[in-house]
Amino acid sequence: MIKQIYRVAILLLCSSVVILVTNCQNISAPSEDYARNAYIATNSAVKQGFANLQSFVKTNGQLREEAGVKVYRMFYNAELYTLKQYWYKSLYQMDPGTTNKVSGYIEFEQTEKGWAIKEVEEAQSQQ
Repeated sequence: MIKQIYRVAILLLCSSVVILVTNCQNISAPSEDYARNAYIATNSAVKQGFANLQSFVKTNGQLREEAGVKVYRMFYNAELYTLKQYWYKSLYQMDPGTTNKVSGYIEFEQTEKGWAIKEVEEAQSQQ
Protein backbone atom coordinates (compact mmCIF):
# COMPACT_ATOMS: atom_id res chain seq x y z
CA MET A 1 0.00 0.00 0.00
CA ILE A 2 2.76 2.47 0.91
CA LYS A 3 4.73 1.47 -2.18
CA GLN A 4 1.65 2.13 -4.30
CA ILE A 5 1.16 5.61 -2.76
CA TYR A 6 4.86 6.30 -3.26
CA ARG A 7 4.60 5.34 -6.96
CA VAL A 8 1.57 7.57 -7.50
CA ALA A 9 3.33 10.48 -5.79
CA ILE A 10 6.42 10.03 -7.99
CA LEU A 11 4.24 9.78 -11.12
CA LEU A 12 2.38 12.99 -10.22
CA LEU A 13 5.64 14.83 -9.51
CA CYS A 14 7.14 13.74 -12.86
CA SER A 15 3.96 14.71 -14.70
CA SER A 16 3.99 18.15 -13.08
CA VAL A 17 7.60 18.74 -14.12
CA VAL A 18 6.86 17.71 -17.71
CA ILE A 19 3.84 20.03 -17.87
CA LEU A 20 5.82 22.97 -16.46
CA VAL A 21 8.73 22.47 -18.85
CA THR A 22 6.39 22.11 -21.84
CA ASN A 23 4.45 25.27 -20.95
CA CYS A 24 7.64 27.29 -20.53
CA GLN A 25 8.74 26.33 -24.04
CA ASN A 26 5.48 27.40 -25.70
CA ILE A 27 5.97 30.84 -27.22
CA SER A 28 2.96 32.82 -28.26
CA ALA A 29 3.28 34.75 -31.50
CA PRO A 30 2.81 38.52 -31.64
CA SER A 31 -0.86 39.43 -31.93
CA GLU A 32 -2.47 41.04 -34.96
CA ASP A 33 -2.99 44.24 -32.92
CA TYR A 34 0.71 44.28 -31.99
CA ALA A 35 1.63 43.90 -35.68
CA ARG A 36 -0.85 46.64 -36.67
CA ASN A 37 0.80 49.03 -34.21
CA ALA A 38 4.24 48.03 -35.52
CA TYR A 39 3.08 48.75 -39.08
CA ILE A 40 1.76 52.18 -38.09
CA ALA A 41 5.01 52.97 -36.26
CA THR A 42 7.15 52.06 -39.28
CA ASN A 43 5.06 53.33 -42.21
CA SER A 44 6.37 56.74 -43.28
CA ALA A 45 3.13 57.84 -45.03
CA VAL A 46 1.09 57.19 -41.87
CA LYS A 47 3.73 58.71 -39.55
CA GLN A 48 3.93 61.88 -41.66
CA GLY A 49 0.14 62.28 -41.91
CA PHE A 50 -0.15 61.53 -45.66
CA ALA A 51 -2.34 58.44 -45.10
CA ASN A 52 -4.46 56.63 -42.53
CA LEU A 53 -4.45 52.89 -42.02
CA GLN A 54 -7.97 51.73 -42.87
CA SER A 55 -7.49 48.00 -42.39
CA PHE A 56 -4.81 45.55 -41.37
CA VAL A 57 -5.39 41.79 -41.55
CA LYS A 58 -3.01 38.97 -40.70
CA THR A 59 -3.02 36.43 -43.53
CA ASN A 60 -0.43 33.92 -42.27
CA GLY A 61 2.47 33.49 -39.88
CA GLN A 62 5.62 31.47 -39.38
CA LEU A 63 7.71 30.87 -36.25
CA ARG A 64 11.34 29.84 -36.66
CA GLU A 65 14.69 30.06 -34.94
CA GLU A 66 17.79 31.87 -36.21
CA ALA A 67 21.05 31.40 -34.30
CA GLY A 68 19.09 30.52 -31.15
CA VAL A 69 16.71 33.50 -31.42
CA LYS A 70 12.98 32.98 -32.01
CA VAL A 71 11.76 34.88 -35.09
CA TYR A 72 8.13 35.31 -36.14
CA ARG A 73 7.14 36.44 -39.64
CA MET A 74 3.57 37.71 -39.93
CA PHE A 75 2.13 38.16 -43.42
CA TYR A 76 -0.54 40.85 -43.82
CA ASN A 77 -2.86 42.74 -46.14
CA ALA A 78 -3.46 46.43 -45.44
CA GLU A 79 -5.34 49.37 -46.91
CA LEU A 80 -4.12 52.95 -46.64
CA TYR A 81 -6.46 55.88 -47.28
CA THR A 82 -4.62 58.87 -48.77
CA LEU A 83 -5.15 62.19 -46.97
CA LYS A 84 -2.54 64.29 -48.80
CA GLN A 85 -0.77 63.79 -52.10
CA TYR A 86 2.50 61.84 -51.81
CA TRP A 87 4.73 59.49 -53.78
CA TYR A 88 4.56 55.87 -52.69
CA LYS A 89 8.07 54.33 -52.86
CA SER A 90 8.97 57.14 -55.30
CA LEU A 91 7.06 55.25 -58.01
CA TYR A 92 3.34 55.90 -57.60
CA GLN A 93 1.63 59.22 -57.04
CA MET A 94 -1.05 58.82 -54.39
CA ASP A 95 -3.83 61.40 -54.64
CA PRO A 96 -6.13 62.42 -51.77
CA GLY A 97 -9.18 60.20 -51.45
CA THR A 98 -7.55 57.11 -52.98
CA THR A 99 -6.98 53.78 -51.26
CA ASN A 100 -3.68 51.95 -51.59
CA LYS A 101 -3.82 48.19 -51.00
CA VAL A 102 -0.55 46.65 -49.83
CA SER A 103 0.58 43.25 -48.66
CA GLY A 104 3.81 42.09 -47.12
CA TYR A 105 5.26 40.82 -43.89
CA ILE A 106 6.57 42.04 -40.57
CA GLU A 107 9.33 40.07 -38.87
CA PHE A 108 9.70 40.12 -35.12
CA GLU A 109 12.44 38.64 -32.96
CA GLN A 110 11.96 37.58 -29.38
CA THR A 111 13.84 39.55 -26.73
CA GLU A 112 13.79 39.41 -22.93
CA LYS A 113 11.10 42.12 -22.94
CA GLY A 114 8.93 40.61 -25.67
CA TRP A 115 8.78 40.83 -29.46
CA ALA A 116 10.84 43.51 -31.24
CA ILE A 117 10.45 44.61 -34.86
CA LYS A 118 13.20 43.13 -37.01
CA GLU A 119 12.01 43.93 -40.56
CA VAL A 120 8.97 45.29 -42.42
CA GLU A 121 8.53 44.48 -46.10
CA GLU A 122 5.71 45.51 -48.43
CA ALA A 123 5.57 43.00 -51.24
CA GLN A 124 3.13 44.75 -53.56
CA SER A 125 1.09 47.87 -54.02
CA GLN A 126 -2.14 48.46 -55.91
CA GLN A 127 -4.32 51.51 -56.16
